[in-house]
Amino acid sequence: MIGFASARAHLLHHARFYIAAFLGLVIWLLLQIVPLSVLPPPLPILLAGDAFFAIYLVLTMLLALYEAPSRMRQRASVEDEGFGLIAGMTLVAVALSIGSIFILLNRSGGEVSRIGLWLSVANVPLGWLTLHMAASFHYAHLYYARVDDKDGKKRDAGGLKFPGGGDPIMWDFLYFSFVVGMTAQVSDVQTLTTEVRRLTLFHGIVSFFFNTVLLALAVNIVVAQAH
Repeated sequence: MIGFASARAHLLHHARFYIAAFLGLVIWLLLQIVPLSVLPPPLPILLAGDAFFAIYLVLTMLLALYEAPSRMRQRASVEDEGFGLIAGMTLVAVALSIGSIFILLNRSGGEVSRIGLWLSVANVPLGWLTLHMAASFHYAHLYYARVDDKDGKKRDAGGLKFPGGGDPIMWDFLYFSFVVGMTAQVSDVQTLTTEVRRLTLFHGIVSFFFNTVLLALAVNIVVAQAH
């Protein structure tokens, strides 16, 4: 009974991830009945990956838009997809996407090649957005984790200091995460603990290489299409 309750709590705390993963899997299974002449590899897996990223992003943005600030602390303290999991999945998906792009660029031109190329390209920015969206929730989770202070009372772990004071809401964590994702550095938000600095360092390194790959990919596509 304890195991069932624990599994149920886990599913509820990671509902967005599992809903997106389930629907992505359903789309991939449905595409298996499409003839290979219409939808050759690697298009089915690329479509499923695009669907997973898009659904996860929509569900997450709805939460960010409509979540009441009063519930922010409670939700953030228990909900966390885990930055490592999302980063790993995103990098695998992007590697598959880039590999597919180079395969498609080396094929003879045609409608399927163009469709496949754009599906592969879409996977990369969707993965980029998902990576930094998941990181923002992980920062929120670390910030609102409950720890004991010197007097034995519970308090927020903190670790980030936002300008203006007050309790940060989801938009604050999105701002911090995407600034790191775009620039591989922090801006006006201070990192106060080793744990948060470690995560920010890893996030910045992943972002730097991801952005470099995006730039190289764009150049290769432009050059290939020019020929």
